[in-house]
Amino acid sequence: MEISSVTSANTTQNAAASKISSDFETFLKMLTAQISNQDPLNPIDASDYSTQLATFSGVEQQVQTNDLLKQIQAKLTQSDLVSMSHWVGKQVDIPDNVNFSGDAAEIRAFLPDGATHGTVEILSASGTVIKKITLDSGESNVTWDGTDQNGTAVTYGTYSARLVPYDGETEMDHQSVYAYHSVNEVSMQDGKAVLGLTNGNYIYTDMVTALRL
Repeated sequence: MEISSVTSANTTQNAAASKISSDFETFLKMLTAQISNQDPLNPIDASDYSTQLATFSGVEQQVQTNDLLKQIQAKLTQSDLVSMSHWVGKQVDIPDNVNFSGDAAEIRAFLPDGATHGTVEILSASGTVIKKITLDSGESNVTWDGTDQNGTAVTYGTYSARLVPYDGETEMDHQSVYAYHSVNEVSMQDGKAVLGLTNGNYIYTDMVTALRL
C-alpha cells in the first residue's frame, strides 16, 4: 500500500509539473504574439507585462499548493486507516439497530426521567412491529431471542429497534436503543473512517457509542 501510494503521488506531481510547464509555454506564446501585434504608436506599458507575469506566477503557486495539500490529505487518510485498524474483530455499540444471527441479541435501553416502564419494539424492514419486550423501571438491558410476537423465529439479519417509554398509561417520546455489532472492515469514504459490519452494513465511526472485545 505504501509503495503504491508513493508511486501515485509521484505520478500526480509529475503530471501537475508537466501541465504547469505546458501552460507556461502557452502563456509565453500568447505574450510574444501580444508584443508582436501591438500598436507601435501605442505600445503596451511595461507594467502590464509585469502584472501578467505576476498573475501567472500566482496561479502556478496556487496549483502547486493544491497538489501539495492533496498529497498531505492522502497521507492523513492512510494514517487514519492504520489508527482504526484495531477496531477490526471488535464489537461496536450503535443506536437503533439490532442484528440477529442465531444467538440471542442483547439490547441496551434507558428509560427517561418520569417513565415508569417501557417497551422495546423490534421492527421489520417495512416498519412493522414484530416483537415487543417489556422494560421495567430500573432495568437497562433486555434480550431478544430472534422470535416475533407469535414465537416464530425470524430470518437472520438487521432489524430496527426503539424504546417506547410510558408514564403510567401515557406514551412518551420514543427513545434510541443500543446493540453491539462485530466489525470486519475499516475503509475511508469522503475523507471519513467507515466501519464495515459483519451484518453487511456500513457506519461512520461517529455513530459508535461504545467498543468492546
